[in-house]
Amino acid sequence: FIFIRTKINNMHALIITGGPLPSCKFLLPEAQLVIVADSGCDHSEELGLEVDLIIGDFDSCSEEAIGRAKEVRKFPIDKDVTDLELALAAAIEKICSSVTIITSSRGRFDHTFGNIVVASSNRWTRRCWLMPRTTGLPT
Repeated sequence: FIFIRTKINNMHALIITGGPLPSCKFLLPEAQLVIVADSGCDHSEELGLEVDLIIGDFDSCSEEAIGRAKEVRKFPIDKDVTDLELALAAAIEKICSSVTIITSSRGRFDHTFGNIVVASSNRWTRRCWLMPRTTGLPT
């Protein structure tokens, strides 16, 4: 699934979640900021991305991946928000105008469902497009 959120300025963030990397090949949008949630950092190397910020509890991320990130924000495992929520909050803090979330539906259903609920929450913005994609992003 690829979630795209829009706001009012021009800084775009790419957020990569943990879990299985989507099996399809797709064109990633250009982004001024790459944020990874936990083991999404391991995926970033496979995608050829330089990580600006890794955020989460690091319960499923390799030490090597953490070391590649420009900025690291570690949170306790026992918390009331998901790693994706932390990543979205960081994008807002860094004044991003839009966000593309790269996640997968191939892993645990509860994680997939949670990501959909988080991404579509009015907490982040008023608009959200949920687009299951198997090819490139729309231009």
